[in-house]
Amino acid sequence: MSRLQKLRHSIAQKGLDVLVVSQPENRRYLSGFTGSAGWLIISDRIAYLAIDFRYVEQAKKESSEFDVIHVKDDIVSWLPKFLSDFGIQKIGFEADQVSFATYEKLS
Repeated sequence: MSRLQKLRHSIAQKGLDVLVVSQPENRRYLSGFTGSAGWLIISDRIAYLAIDFRYVEQAKKESSEFDVIHVKDDIVSWLPKFLSDFGIQKIGFEADQVSFATYEKLS
């Protein structure tokens, strides 16, 4: 079972629709992506690596299990609409990586 499959099982057990991962070490462990910025968006049916223009080619080479998407703004600008397009309600995230202010904006 791959790391992604194990994480998907854990996401389901916790009753989440999706997990958003931003910590560099966790992002690399799960996706293989070695860049210094980006977000993983993982559910039972999707696996995206959202990155800015600097890393598009690198991400495509390093993260074969993930669909790479190029984002132009900060997470607060694009994530809510992106997730609502998939009908996602319950979002898990790394509490020590997301500030309270960002959490409030995303809520």
